[in-house]
Amino acid sequence: MSSPETQAGDVGRLAELEAALADKERQLELKEQELASLYASLIHGLDTPLEVHRELIAQLTSGIGGGLSDEQRGYLALIEKHGLRLRACLEGLQEWWGLRMPGASLERDDGSLLQLVHRVTAEFEVEAAMRNIALDVELPPSLAPVRFHAAKLAQALATLVENALHVSPRNAHVVVRVVPSASEVAIDVDDSGPGVPDEDRERIFEPFERPGHGLGLGLALSREYLRLHGGDVELHHRPEGGSRFRLRLPR
Repeated sequence: MSSPETQAGDVGRLAELEAALADKERQLELKEQELASLYASLIHGLDTPLEVHRELIAQLTSGIGGGLSDEQRGYLALIEKHGLRLRACLEGLQEWWGLRMPGASLERDDGSLLQLVHRVTAEFEVEAAMRNIALDVELPPSLAPVRFHAAKLAQALATLVENALHVSPRNAHVVVRVVPSASEVAIDVDDSGPGVPDEDRERIFEPFERPGHGLGLGLALSREYLRLHGGDVELHHRPEGGSRFRLRLPR
């Protein structure tokens, strides 16, 4: 049995460790606040010149500086397109950061997951046909209501289906499958693409890491949406080739 002096020393060291841990937590909180302020300042600072950029293009297109040739109008349209991409990038980055802040949440309601999957996949039927890709949907005959945020879950699923179509070659298959279990419901999106190297399996969920196209924010946002549902987005290799992205929702 330890002596009173030893016990007192242990208590003292424990108190020191707790104080050091509390100090580290305060430092991390301050760093998060500084980053949040930096993001907000960056987005606000870039938004103003982007608005001026858009207005100048509109004035030039209207003929305020004189007539424009078709070639000049084409260049202005291209400049405007990239300006819109940059604005979308800033908005996506702002949303991604907000979703990661302490206290972030999504309101969820009971809904039909099968109807949502039907609706989202139907939006890609024409694109799949144009690429000569078979878009197959495999659903259970019935499924009890699941709580989810319809708009955010639909956006996450649309991101995965769009990615699957872009990485899969012509004459390939993309499969969207709902897999229920006792504790959760999974939505698998299988593609026939080249797959993702092991060293990139987590990196592609970071902002601006693109698996093949787009702004590189879709997968990052999708993962945050699912984590705020209490679930996640995972990437798995398929033995037959390609990747399987799995959206996991708790029951």
